[in-house]
Amino acid sequence: MRKVFQAETRNKGGFAAGLLGGLAISLLLFLILPFTQKLTGSNPKNLLLKVDVTLPPPPPPPPPPPPPPEEEEEDDKPELEQEQQLLSLNQLELALNPGSGGVGIYAGLNPKVATDAIAEMKIFDLSEVDREPRALVRINPKYPLQLARNRISGRVDLSIVIDDTGRVTDHSVKRSTHQDLTREVLRVIGKWKFSPAIKDGRPVTVRKIQPFLFGQQ
Repeated sequence: MRKVFQAETRNKGGFAAGLLGGLAISLLLFLILPFTQKLTGSNPKNLLLKVDVTLPPPPPPPPPPPPPPEEEEEDDKPELEQEQQLLSLNQLELALNPGSGGVGIYAGLNPKVATDAIAEMKIFDLSEVDREPRALVRINPKYPLQLARNRISGRVDLSIVIDDTGRVTDHSVKRSTHQDLTREVLRVIGKWKFSPAIKDGRPVTVRKIQPFLFGQQ
């Protein structure tokens, strides 16, 4: 009986010692684990996650602005022709005067335009026309009463311009013996009507001297 009791007591002591040894080893491993993580850098807090991110391509540049529309060149030919037809008075005088002045003025113009302009605007003398103008409507000036009582005769020579329609468009006194006679002549001359002068088959403007006689038979 004694031997059996001793054997059981010895087995229980070995079991307790093994249990304590296992706990000691587990505790030692638990304490050593943090140090090993620091040494190997395997701390989860210190781990960096590297992720490759592909950025989208940049947007394409905006298209260049369209070029401005080309301005169409205006056709200045009609205006040029119209300007050629409009002649100033100075140009007309240079054209009508003898010499090279008139030629220079009309050298750059259309020949037809220049010819028509001169024909329409030139004032011809009676010697240059084929048919002289004739008075169709004639209003005689009144003989001033005082001059008539005193039997004073007089004369007024008036330079008049007759256009291609037969109207008197301009006048100037070339000679006068009495101022009263001049006033009467100027009062009525604008009412006269002529047949136009003819040159090369067309009516033209002409200048002539129209005499007015008072108290002379």
